Amino acid sequence: MTPGIRRTRLPAILLAALAALLVFAAAASAETRTGESSTALILGSPTPEITLVNASASYETGTGSTVFKMTTAGAPDPAGEGMVLAALTTSQTCTASADPQALFTALLGGPPPLFLVVNEYSSPVALGIAGSLTAPQQLLVTKSVLGTTTTLSVTSAAVANAGFNCAIVAANIEEEVGEEEVGSGIGTFMAFPISAPPAVPPAAAVTPAPTAAPAPAPVPAPPVLSIGKLKPVTLKAGKSKSIKIKVTNTGVTGTGAGSLRVKPPKGVIVKPERQQLPVLAPGKSWTVTVRVQLTAKAKKQSKLSLTAAASGVTASGSLAVDLKE
Repeated sequence: MTPGIRRTRLPAILLAALAALLVFAAAASAETRTGESSTALILGSPTPEITLVNASASYETGTGSTVFKMTTAGAPDPAGEGMVLAALTTSQTCTASADPQALFTALLGGPPPLFLVVNEYSSPVALGIAGSLTAPQQLLVTKSVLGTTTTLSVTSAAVANAGFNCAIVAANIEEEVGEEEVGSGIGTFMAFPISAPPAVPPAAAVTPAPTAAPAPAPVPAPPVLSIGKLKPVTLKAGKSKSIKIKVTNTGVTGTGAGSLRVKPPKGVIVKPERQQLPVLAPGKSWTVTVRVQLTAKAKKQSKLSLTAAASGVTASGSLAVDLKE
């Protein structure tokens, strides 16, 4: 173990990528590259504090000044085992993809440069690492937490003038078996490109038009929620089954944080009955999982009521559960 670095519980997918972690310096004009994402790869059933709903990165090439901002569905628990990892790398595949897991794997397995910031919720400080794991260079990282948003900032010449064009952010938690720590495979992951804004051409000289009364500002359309149609489920009394429910924002404006409620009739048990929904951009979806169980008091057919709510709008749905004799 490298002196000064406390043992961290990294996901196996990150450990493989860090074996080739190097710093790459390239001559380049100073510019600020930024990027943001609200699309996450979900592994297992993460708790709200390790469920990423938004992440952004800013990198200034001239000074190496880097800022990561990560927002989770729940506030980080300083007494918990959660952690956030943020990295910059160079990859030709850091673009929108229909298969986020394949994109994420390709990014982590790509060539250097790559630099990493590790933030454990239980630690008052975060750790930046540049170079290789056999001879790492530790970087001073400023950490701040406000509600559900964690900000990690670092400035170092060790990562200046690198060809970084991609940001990777992960939030995960590890389990313990006896005295051994093992990767639980529970967490959320994001990968998104960072780039400098296009240069703004100089404005051409124009003759000002006569001043006219401004038109009234259009009223933005509200978001629209929808719940995916569910097939009927057949269960024996005492048996249970996990059901996935997909909520989509089909409107043209984003939602705020919301919730999904599953209301069971008599004789049916649902866990959990209420779950949080993150902020949903237009066209984005979020999938939650509930476990349904029938008791001896269940009817031959039971209908569960589904209600999604966010930003003053709601969506309804239902799930039919038949009792198998």
